[in-house]
Amino acid sequence: MWQTQSTFVKRTAGTAIGISMLVLAACSTAAPSPATAPTSVSSSASTSTAGGQPWTIAIVGPYAGNLAATGDDFKTAAQLYVNQQNPKGGWMGRPINLQFVDEGNADANGGATAAQSVATNADVLAVFGHFSSSSALAAGPIYQKAGIPFIATTASSPVVTQGGNQWLFRSGTTAVQEGANSIRLLKKLGKSRVAIVYSSADFGKAQDQYVAQGVRDAGFQVVSENDYQPGAQDFSGIIPKLKDVNPDFIWLGMYDAEAGPFMQQARGAGLDSTFAGSGAILTDDFLKLAGDAANGVYADSAPLAVQAQNSPDLAAFVDAYRAAYQKDPDGFAESMYSDFEIVGQALTEGATDRQSLRDKMATAKDFKNVQSIASFDDNRDAVLTEHQISVVQDQKWQLYTTFQ
Repeated sequence: MWQTQSTFVKRTAGTAIGISMLVLAACSTAAPSPATAPTSVSSSASTSTAGGQPWTIAIVGPYAGNLAATGDDFKTAAQLYVNQQNPKGGWMGRPINLQFVDEGNADANGGATAAQSVATNADVLAVFGHFSSSSALAAGPIYQKAGIPFIATTASSPVVTQGGNQWLFRSGTTAVQEGANSIRLLKKLGKSRVAIVYSSADFGKAQDQYVAQGVRDAGFQVVSENDYQPGAQDFSGIIPKLKDVNPDFIWLGMYDAEAGPFMQQARGAGLDSTFAGSGAILTDDFLKLAGDAANGVYADSAPLAVQAQNSPDLAAFVDAYRAAYQKDPDGFAESMYSDFEIVGQALTEGATDRQSLRDKMATAKDFKNVQSIASFDDNRDAVLTEHQISVVQDQKWQLYTTFQ
């Protein structure tokens, strides 16, 4: 019988404070509960007879503030995987231990502070998360120096994996891929005058760069590019400018916590353009924040329940997540769960430590996971072959079309 520890690390006044919670006795098994407060963590319980030193995985995310819903996605998916896997013997007979580390607002400072905290823990096998591109870019060199494999779960800026850091992988979609999809959607809808509204963080800058480039290369017109400070809730300085140029298509390089209020204000001001955005808005939180103004908005990717119709493994994940948390998972949760599957398979196939894990992830060609990532390319980006577009109808995300 064994016990593991689940740890949450919070940035407070620049100091990393570790808070440990002892898990339930191994003879009792409990379903994971949703993590809603940044100072509490669900513990995984297990009936496993596995022994030995636990495999420690650090999960870095925004566990408070406007982005806390994403941190909750990370946390619930990680806890679900561990609560499923540890009763089966963990990985190679050793239990999985989770260390949750808060990155604050997921900016560069938060990412660096979190990474420095993780890098001091010699027990950490790998790191998942770092929500934003700014956070991932700041964290990457720290993990490289420490020799810790790092999977950037949701960061979309292409720059994240272009610096030659051989320890940094990405399991999410890039802005290049999303930019290409935006042009396919633009053509399908018959639109030609494009405005872009984007966060001034690295994520938003990449969205603007690759969407604008694609629009111009396709022979369409970019009539307006408008940035805002990350976390903004008031867009009264941007919306009149959009009305002046009268675009027929507006791309949202925004997170859901910003896009929801933006849509409320844009629709309220009478903007009748077609709106679309990256997968960062394909969430239930966007629907709640935007209300009726969400109807007719398009987003890159598709609801997992739709994708699961053609994937038994994904369907099993969706069902298990629903049973545990009484809600559907989103793409952020799917990516986090896939990160665990990738590392677990690498260990099963011979990886034993940080170095061999990194090497296995870089060369394997047949990963099996709910996100259908078969391998990583030369930049260590996930290789994905199919892309879908969704649209909001009656305040629900629905599949609109699929691009190969």
